[in-house]
Amino acid sequence: MLRAAAVALACACACRGSPGEDGGRAPGAQGSAVAGRAVVHLKVLPEGWRADSISPGVLLAGPAGRPVLRVEAFPGKAAELPTAAGLEASFARALPGAAVRRIPGGEERPDFVAVRLELQRLPDGGMGASRDVLLGARRVGNDLYLCATEPGASDPEMDDAQEACRDFTVP
Repeated sequence: MLRAAAVALACACACRGSPGEDGGRAPGAQGSAVAGRAVVHLKVLPEGWRADSISPGVLLAGPAGRPVLRVEAFPGKAAELPTAAGLEASFARALPGAAVRRIPGGEERPDFVAVRLELQRLPDGGMGASRDVLLGARRVGNDLYLCATEPGASDPEMDDAQEACRDFTVP
């Protein structure tokens, strides 16, 4: 069930149109999302970003009107923290016919994993511009949080999204 949710989250982000670029990095707004008892607080966001809870346990963050990072809470699922290779393989399997390759910039820790991927060809065989996506997962207590960026995020936005996913707090 969790693997399917991670793949659905990643695929939804990867197959949308690419947003424009905005690489501001100064402190900005805060945001939170609640899923049952699981709460995510993004302490500091890049300048011009905002965070909005779109449903219980789902938070979108990015410049106004253009989300860059999605964080989804899975209470009680901490034991299912995937590896970077597992995230990459699940993403590629979910998009048969797509060309996916890992790009530099991910990280793997005991409680956090992030992988950056480039979607070079869409599942329908369309080429278009390649799209980069960051997939992440974080274990906090008994809960698991999945993170994904929208495709086409700038390198600074991907860095900020990875930092936010790695460093958010849970009260």
